[in-house]
Amino acid sequence: MKTLNNFVCSYAGIGTRDLTIGEHLVIGKVAKLLANMNVLLYSGNAPGSDQAFQKASNGKNIVFIPWDGFEQISFDYKKESIGYYVMGNSPEGQKSIDQFHPAPMSLSRGARSLMARNYHQIVGTGSYPTVSFVVCCADPKSNNEVAGGTGQAVRIANSMKIPVFNIRADGWQPAFKDFCLKLNKG
Repeated sequence: MKTLNNFVCSYAGIGTRDLTIGEHLVIGKVAKLLANMNVLLYSGNAPGSDQAFQKASNGKNIVFIPWDGFEQISFDYKKESIGYYVMGNSPEGQKSIDQFHPAPMSLSRGARSLMARNYHQIVGTGSYPTVSFVVCCADPKSNNEVAGGTGQAVRIANSMKIPVFNIRADGWQPAFKDFCLKLNKG
């Protein structure tokens, strides 16, 4: 498997802002396991799932933010991450909104910046290429989609045939375990 700056690969750890205690613990276990496997996290610094993944990743994370200072008081990505990228106005991210969002014209400027940032949580930027898989915590919908803002990132991942593991979906654990075993054999 291709290495990524001494990492095995990267994954997006994203999801809802509203976590249960149990979900927070599961995210912590997943992020620690993947950090120990030397897998790099891409996330977006939103409260809830994103920050839970980031805090448990042992500093093995890259943070994509919509604007400078986004939620920095909750998780100081300038000190606790390998790097961070302000991606709310990236041309590629902005273009992805029209392609993947169900109602792009209804989005405010701030919401568009958040959606553009979501694009980079999947495709990366510069020396940080597209993720190998996604772990999310979001309300499941049909066709491997999820509700909320996380849905934008998952739609992008689905279009690229990137595996998505949703901790709120039935049966995610056996599939994730099998995926990690194959990844570890690399």
